[in-house]
Amino acid sequence: MELAKVFASHMVIQRNQRILIWGSGDGVAVVSFLGESVTASSQNGVWQIVLSSHPTGGPYTMTCNLDGNILELDDIYLGDVYLAAGQSNMAFTLKESEQKLEPSGIARIYTVKKGYENDFRPETDEQWLVCSDENAHGISAVGAQFACALSKEQNVPIGIISCNQGASCIESWIPEEVVEQSGLLMPITKRHDDASNYPFNGSGYLFCHMMKDIIPLPITAVLWYQGESNRKDSEANNYKNLLELMIRNWRTLWNRSDLPFFIVQLAAFDEDSCAAWQLIREQQLIAAQTISNVSMVTTGDCGELDQIHPKDKKTVAYRLSLCARNKIYGEKVEYCGPICTSMKAENGKMVLSFAHCNGNLTVKAPLNLQIAGEDGVFQNAEYAINGNQLLVWHQNISPYEVRLCFCNGAEMGLFNQEGLPASPFRIFR
Repeated sequence: MELAKVFASHMVIQRNQRILIWGSGDGVAVVSFLGESVTASSQNGVWQIVLSSHPTGGPYTMTCNLDGNILELDDIYLGDVYLAAGQSNMAFTLKESEQKLEPSGIARIYTVKKGYENDFRPETDEQWLVCSDENAHGISAVGAQFACALSKEQNVPIGIISCNQGASCIESWIPEEVVEQSGLLMPITKRHDDASNYPFNGSGYLFCHMMKDIIPLPITAVLWYQGESNRKDSEANNYKNLLELMIRNWRTLWNRSDLPFFIVQLAAFDEDSCAAWQLIREQQLIAAQTISNVSMVTTGDCGELDQIHPKDKKTVAYRLSLCARNKIYGEKVEYCGPICTSMKAENGKMVLSFAHCNGNLTVKAPLNLQIAGEDGVFQNAEYAINGNQLLVWHQNISPYEVRLCFCNGAEMGLFNQEGLPASPFRIFR
């Protein structure tokens, strides 16, 4: 009999939820933890044990008797566990980011073995590690920075399940039958080249080869950083629907209809051959506005225009930690930059209003702000800040549409008082 690899010494177990332990092989398993022992017999080569929930604490020891084979797991903590999933920007290692970790409380990370690539790192993969600079070469920069920031702020052990694959399309993270039945799967010719260049981008492949290893491990929330490999013009406007499909499916499998998802909106990137980058960012914004318990952090100020993999992952992780502090721990902290919610005509100008802007809007750099009439011909707009509103006009245009950074390679210049950048947007009269 074997214990699933995610259960090991140094792990963080989700507090205040029942504890699930499982594995494979034939026989009888007995798991003992915090004075409780539960027995289960295998069925069809698999077994699962359910233990009682417990509050924050540790370090503890767990004993697993697998048909006579005794395993002692030590240095276990009860805290909050987050799934960090997506593609290469989530997989981007701490070493690649060249950013050091700040001292934290208890922060641990477990990296799921890649479902296809032959890049298994035995010194860091499939084991629970301390989030530290010593392990920088093999752990997610966003995941590790998030865990350290949140553990330090909340004084709670934080565990990260790092489950990601570079160049992965969202369709691969959804069970094949769910994608096929949804009617959302587009012909391969209308999808980004990554869909055909990598075998792991078949519908449901990464779900089957990676996600199944960790479902239904109890977690607090999902951190999702993906979209680059769905950025073809002909498919980009389908992204929100696929994201919603994935969220619904994962919530069903975790039996958590309200499981929180925190989305990282893609940073600015200058790719002349692709007009869909801004469409993916718009789809991420729409998802956060329309799907329940889905939130988004903006990153328009921490990209690198010539790099699809910007190195500044510390800022991304910190903003995700702000999101968790607001949505999970109930703190009254702002986590998102200004989001344009409405536009109205007033005294010859368009008045744009924003959410996530309790004080005044601020401009840190010239705004890439364009305006068009119904003819769709855009011109650079004049603008002024009036508290938490943006006034926009052009002397020769009767406004129909206004766009802010809705193009490739435009860095965001509009911020709220908390220093968080606005989301790029387009809005119609």
